[in-house]
Amino acid sequence: MKIIFLSLITIVFSIGLLGGLSLSGDYDVQIAESGLVSNTLIIVGDITFVMEKDGSERISIPFNRTCIPNIFSIPGKKPRIVLDLKDVSQCLGKSKISTSGLLIQQVRTHLDKKEGKLRIVLDLNPSMDYHVAPSYYETENVLCIEVTRK
Repeated sequence: MKIIFLSLITIVFSIGLLGGLSLSGDYDVQIAESGLVSNTLIIVGDITFVMEKDGSERISIPFNRTCIPNIFSIPGKKPRIVLDLKDVSQCLGKSKISTSGLLIQQVRTHLDKKEGKLRIVLDLNPSMDYHVAPSYYETENVLCIEVTRK
């Protein structure tokens, strides 16, 4: 079982291009000035799962403002894709989403209200190899994670 992230840097790079940011120089200052960093706590909307006709599977995660989660994979007998977010005040929707997918078996969420940390876990079918492509739509504040068979 192998998980390949097609473009982890795509999220940061596409936000940089869309927001007119430079990836060099005073990047942190530019992010703060662009509004990508905010004092407003994050509210995560209802997470949705879609199975596409081409066999790919996608989850969409809406936010009330721009945010970039830490995304990583856990390989092994129970492969997972994990998203960690900070400064979250609410996660709307279910804490466990069963899917009818071949690739993504279920989506689980856990919000630690005391720490303001949200973890979103995509449990994957262990018998397959994957390509994972995160995309962030800044205008809508929606993060999509598309999973396809390798």
